[in-house]
Amino acid sequence: MLGFGPTWMPQEDLTIFRRIQFSPDRAESYDPWIEKMTEKDRMLLLRASKPNMPRLEWHEVVPTVKFNGAGRGTEFVIEPLRR
Repeated sequence: MLGFGPTWMPQEDLTIFRRIQFSPDRAESYDPWIEKMTEKDRMLLLRASKPNMPRLEWHEVVPTVKFNGAGRGTEFVIEPLRR
């Protein structure tokens, strides 16, 4: 759904998204999306600490950005925005 407004999401995903917006610090709010994730999916969160979601492998990009790479053995390159 990256790059699209939430209203473009299927209704089921929009319901999950709204639940996350209501309680973003509760790890269980993300469970429905985690259940749907495949090896190709990624989750990027802005957090001060590692999310309490043990089913995912987390990598710290910078101190306030946590990146989940669901696939193992894959290199991730994050490039700066070009202006």
